[in-house]
Amino acid sequence: MFLNYLWILSYLKRYWLLVVSLTISIIGMAIIELMVPKFIQTFIDKILPTQDYNLFSNMIGLLVLFIAVYLGLSVGENMLRRHIQEKAFRDLQMEIFQHIRTLGYAYYEQKTVGHTLALLHGKPVAIQRLYKVLLPGMIQKGAFSFFSIFLMLITSWKLSLIAAVFFLLFYFCGPVVVRKLDQSSKILADAQVELNQKAYESVSSTKELRAYSAEDWDLKRFLTSVGKLNHNVVVTYFIIYLRSSIQALTNYLGILTIIAIGVLLIQLNQLSSGMLIAFLLYYFSVNYQLTGLITNISEQKILMYQVKELRDFIHTAPVVTENECPIELEHPIRGELTFNEISFKYNDGKNILNRFSFNIMPGQHVAIVGESGCGKSTLFKLIGRFYDTDEGMILLDNIPIQNLSLQSLRSSLGYVFQENFIFDKSVADNIRFARPEATEEQLIHAAKAANAHDFIMDLPAGYNTVLGERGNKLSGGQQQRLALARLFLKNPSIVLLDEATSAVDHFTEVEIQASLDTLMKGRTVIAITHRLSTIKHFDVIVVMNEGKVVEMGTYDQLLNARGWFFDLANGETKREEYVTNA
Repeated sequence: MFLNYLWILSYLKRYWLLVVSLTISIIGMAIIELMVPKFIQTFIDKILPTQDYNLFSNMIGLLVLFIAVYLGLSVGENMLRRHIQEKAFRDLQMEIFQHIRTLGYAYYEQKTVGHTLALLHGKPVAIQRLYKVLLPGMIQKGAFSFFSIFLMLITSWKLSLIAAVFFLLFYFCGPVVVRKLDQSSKILADAQVELNQKAYESVSSTKELRAYSAEDWDLKRFLTSVGKLNHNVVVTYFIIYLRSSIQALTNYLGILTIIAIGVLLIQLNQLSSGMLIAFLLYYFSVNYQLTGLITNISEQKILMYQVKELRDFIHTAPVVTENECPIELEHPIRGELTFNEISFKYNDGKNILNRFSFNIMPGQHVAIVGESGCGKSTLFKLIGRFYDTDEGMILLDNIPIQNLSLQSLRSSLGYVFQENFIFDKSVADNIRFARPEATEEQLIHAAKAANAHDFIMDLPAGYNTVLGERGNKLSGGQQQRLALARLFLKNPSIVLLDEATSAVDHFTEVEIQASLDTLMKGRTVIAITHRLSTIKHFDVIVVMNEGKVVEMGTYDQLLNARGWFFDLANGETKREEYVTNA
């Protein structure tokens, strides 16, 4: 817990001067406020008995000066709080965002989007309260408590001993409640994460929920998460307030005892009336400030569970890292890829790729086929270093890809997935995403090459049409052609096609295939597909099974061999016949 606290405070290092200024302002305000009981003591013990109006006038003048200083410090304190809060929050959120990018694809496959959004926004916003309220509040209440106790001792050490007995009485009972609070705080933090994830799922699955008339089902799940969070909030704060109530009880018992003993000391001429009043005011101040300080610390303990999750996240090592001095490829590259005895598995499970070896020559068109789960998509992830191989090596133009900079490697590759992300931006922005510095002429040329220019011009604002979330204003085929336009604009040396036409109808597939044929000319191409009819013209077809190459050859050669590929092709023919008859 302590290490988590030090870590979250480390974001204040850069602003230490602001923090020191804030601390000085808070201490100054505390000292001024604690002068008031001394003024009252002097008024009761000296001014009233002697009718010393000169002393009274001086005290009033000094009090006005203190009030003016106090107001100035208060304005400065509020401004400093705001600056510290915003700057530290900005740095924390930026580091989280950058680290999410560093962790890369492997992280996104293991964590939900709702969990990621909670890390990026939900938890930092909660922790923002630490910088703005809790930390300054702890300094303020700590300063008040320290100076109040010091002044209590100066005023009457005998009454201070009595007060200490009642302070210790609470702290003797408090640890039992603290343990319950720690347990409840952890459960509360987990319930908040669960609700964030559920909220994201509910918003993201709107189409499916309506299609299946499952709104009531989803609402029940959401209300269950809300109810669980609300219950934990109530339990946690009940424990916090129970602790405060126990402290209040010991405080009031202490006040009654101090008054009784104080009156006795006055009768024995060991204490003045003004001193008793001042002592009681200091005692009230200590009680109030200590109660607030304990509540403040309790709230920080709740936050520390969220801080721990953020700290663990920030210290999570990325699966893929660059060498200290990575190699930059000279463009254009030749496009030769070599897979040398590579093996790979996810999270220490079964091997997905098992000593896979194959060589792809520059400009060669290679198709990879096989049953689902044989390792085709995993191979694509390894080529782009979304993951690294467990054994063996992948080489690009005879250079191990682990030795290349990620920017250099990925700028040489062009992916076309079955589903491609479309931003809620204009058509032009979505295409230019591949090369932000591209001119309008290059943009249009890429769109024409992808057979996308005509449908783009039919849109309400042409290339300036905003496409909505995930491109909901476009059909699946139009989205795919937009993705191809990106690829033409990027102009990579190696093209990776992952089921690029499997999600569209036959007529759209013909149009997209024509664009692909144009794109593939003069480039190294690796295609994953279940539609074997689209790869008849490929140079080489690699058949995979359980992470290994089991067959290799041209389309006709593999059919004539009547092996693994023949069975796959025969199965596809039967499926097509079934669909046609249906």
